[in-house]
Amino acid sequence: MVKAIVFDKDGTLLALSNAWDQPAVEISEFFLNQTQLSEVERAQVKTSLGIVNGRVQANSLFATASIGQQAEFFTQLMGKRNKFRVEKTLTQIYLKFIQAHPQVIQLNPGVLEVLSQLSQDYILALVTNDSRILTDYILKQAGIYDFFDFIACADEFPAKPEPDALLALAAKFNLNLADMVYVGDSEVDMVYGSLTQAAIAYDPKGHKSSYLAKADYWITDLYQLFTLLDTL
Repeated sequence: MVKAIVFDKDGTLLALSNAWDQPAVEISEFFLNQTQLSEVERAQVKTSLGIVNGRVQANSLFATASIGQQAEFFTQLMGKRNKFRVEKTLTQIYLKFIQAHPQVIQLNPGVLEVLSQLSQDYILALVTNDSRILTDYILKQAGIYDFFDFIACADEFPAKPEPDALLALAAKFNLNLADMVYVGDSEVDMVYGSLTQAAIAYDPKGHKSSYLAKADYWITDLYQLFTLLDTL
């Protein structure tokens, strides 16, 4: 019997609009300008980050990695050792962007209704590879912060797919990992979800992309969770 539903944030509850391309490009340019790389090398770095033609690609480092992991990438790229300063800079750029462009915080269809109904019967949790300051700000602006009984961020726990946040959730509510399911939209989410009773892929376009191959179940809209949960 499922007792807790754990959600990813970006791409699952919140829409990943094209507007998020802007800070990603800004960040990459900011740090690349501190290197001596050639134009060809700069283009290769952007591709490895998941920026193609100025757009962030799904399941890329920019789309799925924690700010700490992004900071590690740029720290190594620049040959500097102060990862904390790089991480702080990343957080400031992202926060400044969303404060200046609140319209980029958009919920996916049905999120409010689904969370409202599920919260009556299940423990709701959110585990994200984002930082606490950004996560709290975004969830509050989106009006969904209060639905969650447990929120775990990558600056407080090791980033997904490490199990620490799930184990903390289990300890807090006296659960087993088999009492949970995880809903996400990336490859790392499916690996993470495999630690629970079920990895549920949110795939609104129904493409069943290869990076979601490890999913136990697919849903194309969040309302399908109700029927699926009744079978688990």
